Amino acid sequence: MSRLKISDGAGDLPYQVVEAKKGYWGHDYAKLLVFATVPACGYATLTLGESEPEKLFTAIPGDPRVDRFEDLVLENELVRAVFDNENAALLSFTDKKTGRDLIDPSRPAALFRVIEEDDSCGMTSWRVGRYMKITNIDTNVKMKKPALGGGLRKQFSYSAGFGASRLDVTVSLDRGSRRLAFEVECDWQERPVKGKFVPQLNFTAPVAYSCSGYRYDIAYGTLFRNDLDSDVPAVSWGLAVPQENGADALMLISKTKYGFRGTGDSLSLALIRSSYDPDPYPENIMHRFGLALELVPAGTANLALAENAYDYNHPLTCVAGTRHAGSLPAAASLMRRVEGSAAPAAVKLKESGDGGLIVRVYETDGKDTEAVFEFFKKPVSASFVDINENTLEGKAGIRVAGHRVTFPVPAYGVASVCVEI
Repeated sequence: MSRLKISDGAGDLPYQVVEAKKGYWGHDYAKLLVFATVPACGYATLTLGESEPEKLFTAIPGDPRVDRFEDLVLENELVRAVFDNENAALLSFTDKKTGRDLIDPSRPAALFRVIEEDDSCGMTSWRVGRYMKITNIDTNVKMKKPALGGGLRKQFSYSAGFGASRLDVTVSLDRGSRRLAFEVECDWQERPVKGKFVPQLNFTAPVAYSCSGYRYDIAYGTLFRNDLDSDVPAVSWGLAVPQENGADALMLISKTKYGFRGTGDSLSLALIRSSYDPDPYPENIMHRFGLALELVPAGTANLALAENAYDYNHPLTCVAGTRHAGSLPAAASLMRRVEGSAAPAAVKLKESGDGGLIVRVYETDGKDTEAVFEFFKKPVSASFVDINENTLEGKAGIRVAGHRVTFPVPAYGVASVCVEI
């Protein structure tokens, strides 16, 4: 029996088969998790082949009469997460370096719940009503065989029925990550009752520390809000800010949901709402979405928070090909941020089509900074442009040296630069 071999040219890479089954037409297929380094805004070339066959051996089964109990724990070199064996709620989420636990077991986190909203405010598609009844989805939870052992990813799956609906969840933790990822499939069949309530599926994560408030990402920046028992919009994440200086914090990241609520030392996220106007049954379908809880070390800057969320929401794209000659290296980066507290908001070709590259950034930490970007090819020139990509005459400060472009960005400011390569 031969084994798969994955290499980046410098050496073999570790990999893990995270799913293997028959697909359509009876073909076998496998999903692989590969631990590789990919340059910023770039690519890496991996080769797949077969290594020498394994020697056959006879497996001697253990005693089938021995029942070994295994705690529901996801752990790597950075964090340890303990879940309730009965209902899969998160009971502990610990930073192994500091020993700080962000979850109070008396207030379990990572719970899905069904909420009945008061519909008396009207406009149910646009306005979230007052919570009247909250029911945790923590009974009749069926566990699938967990993969808690070694490898690049540890995970477990569970399912739960509630009302007329069903929830299937896979929770995973990767090597070198502080992020618990939740991949969810929900057959949502809950319906509103006009004049009585609107049903909502919700995810909640209480924390074990006192919060001074909550930080959310907005377009071109972040916004700190005080405790507010109401949904607020965020682009992709919310952070429960500790009252204690120098303490770890919990971050809630979403791929496609935007209604966050920070109140009572807790973060929550609205996932599905069955409003009844203007469409009487808009959400009664199969839903698939992802969200994550991340342990954020003390002192993490806003730029790093934005990068964490961006990494989760923009997984790498794989393109298969055959072995062939080419002029480009096996790995390269189109551009990368070298210095400064400015986060990229957009990288695009110039609308005029003359080959210019637009780089739009925003400053994240409230201080004047110099943004330094390095490009694969040497830039010919660079200039500030306005939102319509017209050159801003007389605005200086951009320097081009070798492969790098340096330019100033004011505190909480936005800058757009056109780079000619």
